[in-house]
Amino acid sequence: MGEKMKIRYHCTQAELYSVCDSIIRNLEGKLADFVLYKGKYTPAFVTDLKGKLDTAQNLGDFQQRGTESETDRIDLLELNKKCLLNFQFLQGYIDGAWKGGEERRIMKEAAGHKYYKPASQNNWEYTEGMNSSAMQFITAQSVVLQDGELNMPAGFATTYSDDAKAYSKKYGEFLHASQTGVATQEKIKANNDLHAAVMAVCADGKRVFAHDGGKQNLFVWRRVLEIVTPAGSAGLRILMVNKNGEPVKGAKFSVWKKIAAKRGRKAKIKNQKLKTVTPDVMTTAPYKSGVSGGDGVVLLKTMERGKYLWKISVDGLPDLLGEKRVLRGAVSRMKLIMDNV
Repeated sequence: MGEKMKIRYHCTQAELYSVCDSIIRNLEGKLADFVLYKGKYTPAFVTDLKGKLDTAQNLGDFQQRGTESETDRIDLLELNKKCLLNFQFLQGYIDGAWKGGEERRIMKEAAGHKYYKPASQNNWEYTEGMNSSAMQFITAQSVVLQDGELNMPAGFATTYSDDAKAYSKKYGEFLHASQTGVATQEKIKANNDLHAAVMAVCADGKRVFAHDGGKQNLFVWRRVLEIVTPAGSAGLRILMVNKNGEPVKGAKFSVWKKIAAKRGRKAKIKNQKLKTVTPDVMTTAPYKSGVSGGDGVVLLKTMERGKYLWKISVDGLPDLLGEKRVLRGAVSRMKLIMDNV
């Protein structure tokens, strides 16, 4: 597998498309000036740039792939639990069919016992190995395990087989959604190509309007970005679910702005209202906060971009703490699985 392609633009994807669209429109309006500098600047050139923008926008979105992967993971957790329980039942049937301690150990090893512990820690590939060994063992030792219908039920093999197949299918879907595959690489390349083409226009725009600062700013990426995404337009959307994937209602989510550390000093946290820096800043008024509704969502709007410390508080439970970067010009997203709820 080749090296993964790197993103070449230093902004969000939404910002990339908005800024490129604005600059392409600016170029279209000033085409007569550009063509005096280079003959390539024709209506056909603008049409080609618009095509690059359309191509990039129409490819599948990164966030969509991330959501699919997280949904598959939640389903995979539940299927893994079923397979682990099935294996525990199988061990009980082995205990009932083989009385000698050493003989039991040998049979449990043959059934895939070595895979059980890592599988119980959600090492997905080990669950595949455990299921495969268990099904082969059940097929080979079915008569002994059933013990004349006094031990393993006749339908257990079918139940375990169905759960194992469901797990294997979902595991494949999870890998497909979570891996950076061809589609994601195509998306990155399309975005990079669009960015490079528009930046080339910006470079020429600075030359064409070298003596007209106002017009020149129409082709300065940073200036256009400030217009498209003014300060304070960022946001943060938090989805909180329990270990079963159900929304958590009534959880308070709070954030405190993190200040960049100077060399030789520790990073600090600033409270927006008090404008102070203290070790216990998370006991002061937060920068922003919200309480999750029935859908488990908290939406914090109009935030400055940067890093934040966050805290989740639920009555009767220990607080959960973490850190999150908020991007300018977009609603950053978090999905938090709360195992203690």
